[in-house]
Amino acid sequence: MWSYNSGHIITEEAQALIAALNDSLGNDKVHFYSGVSYRHICKIKGHEDTLLASCTPPHDIPDKPIKEFIPCGLGSDLLRELMPNSQRTKSYDVKLILPDGVKRLVHSNKPYDDTAAEGSRTAILWQKKDIYPTELLVAWTILDVDIAVVKKATPSKLTAPGEIVEVEVTIQNKGDEEVRDITLSDNFFPNAFEAVAPMDEFELAQPEMSDPHLYWKKEIESLKPGETKSYTYLVRVKTLGLETRLDHLAVLVNGIPVSVSNDVILYSELEEKYKPETPGPEKTKGFPTQFLVIGAITAIIAVLAVAYLIKRSKKE
Repeated sequence: MWSYNSGHIITEEAQALIAALNDSLGNDKVHFYSGVSYRHICKIKGHEDTLLASCTPPHDIPDKPIKEFIPCGLGSDLLRELMPNSQRTKSYDVKLILPDGVKRLVHSNKPYDDTAAEGSRTAILWQKKDIYPTELLVAWTILDVDIAVVKKATPSKLTAPGEIVEVEVTIQNKGDEEVRDITLSDNFFPNAFEAVAPMDEFELAQPEMSDPHLYWKKEIESLKPGETKSYTYLVRVKTLGLETRLDHLAVLVNGIPVSVSNDVILYSELEEKYKPETPGPEKTKGFPTQFLVIGAITAIIAVLAVAYLIKRSKKE
């Protein structure tokens, strides 16, 4: 343990690291929240046994090998699993062969790289390099439907909390048969978003064993082949974090998930603070630009002066 406070890291740098950590290791069970300097929070759902794990505060083991102090005992399995996953792996290859009759994935938390035929079945391929070895979550359905859904927000970028966002959801039946009993389901954390309109399409759920959720739902009786429909709703953004986004929306047919939409990023400090610098014109080494301009002007004046003197001497 070289430094329990990361060399007193500044908050802005820590926020970028926690955001990257959450993007790589976070999921529906584990979420990282940035705080101040080196103090941050990891929230774990559904694993109450982790409270029983034996853990050592980092500030108690300065300049000591950490292998003797990693979490142990009852409830430590999840914590120990996160530790090696925080180190990058050189590469990995995953092939998922879908069951007969299943042609596509409904959802994957990591974009796949290719598909291939395995006899009568479809194979999904992930080929990654220099990446954190996090879990791969996928979903498919035996329903033979092909529905595309896209989510769009207006305004597309927020500048302050309290703004109202209009969300447009466009759904299309790309299959050859009519699809009936369709439900669009979107969800939000009530501490970040507030329902505005239409209120009869929103529902606030407050289960005892998990966080409350705000749901927007829209029932669609049917979609004919090639038919497209669009729906809108309004939400107010109550707070802006380091990155505020609308998560993907789910499409269900007869209560079974068959498709998900895109995410929409509404606000991100990372895009501005940590984006790569745009390369500008290459500067000449050794001399500032203004000196080069002055030198060029001086050279032009000198050439003109010499030409004038030559012309004058010929006349004389």
